[in-house]
Amino acid sequence: MEGVGEILQGSTFGAQREPREVMGKDDFLKLFIAQVKHQDPLNPLDAFQFTAQLAQFTQIEQLINLNRAVEDLQWLQGHSVILQAVGFIGKEITSTEDSLWFDGDEATALHYRLDHEVKDLKAMIYDEGFHLVRVISLGRKGPGEGTIRWDGLNDQGEPMPAGRYYFRLEAVDEGGNPTEVSSFIKGRVTGIRVQDGTVCLMLGDLPVPLSTATSVEEAQ
Repeated sequence: MEGVGEILQGSTFGAQREPREVMGKDDFLKLFIAQVKHQDPLNPLDAFQFTAQLAQFTQIEQLINLNRAVEDLQWLQGHSVILQAVGFIGKEITSTEDSLWFDGDEATALHYRLDHEVKDLKAMIYDEGFHLVRVISLGRKGPGEGTIRWDGLNDQGEPMPAGRYYFRLEAVDEGGNPTEVSSFIKGRVTGIRVQDGTVCLMLGDLPVPLSTATSVEEAQ
């Protein structure tokens, strides 16, 4: 597993700030001093212009300091989230993430929760291009929690390649009307990763955004 230092260095939170091609307070001050130094002795800056430019300089300095303070706060918040995520490693989490990982042999188990009995419960499996590859019909199901396991085959019985897949659950009542069904996945956190600025908990090879975790407990 990558060290925390390596993760921070490779993350957007750990990236060094790029220099900006804009006028800073030092540049403004240099121009202001040059303007005063080379002013026309017969037509010098009047008091109003002088005061206005000094006020403008003060405003620029305040804005720059405020911007730096905001950047520092964002940087600290980002690293704080990463350090908090480290505490999840080795723990068992429940997540509302709608994706799963298939390693070529076994897929992440899907879990569901029903508040009442349904006439039919289905699980749709999609590949990374969001193409439907499998529909699993479970038929009538009573209230409570249950588990759905995908065997890695498509609707034609052909094995699918290893990788990340997405899923969606649908349920209908006795009248054939759509009814609510909650879905989630569970797994042990093996590491953390930052992807596109999002801190993810790794369930094996599956990145799960930290924000989708709904519970955490000691691994069995």
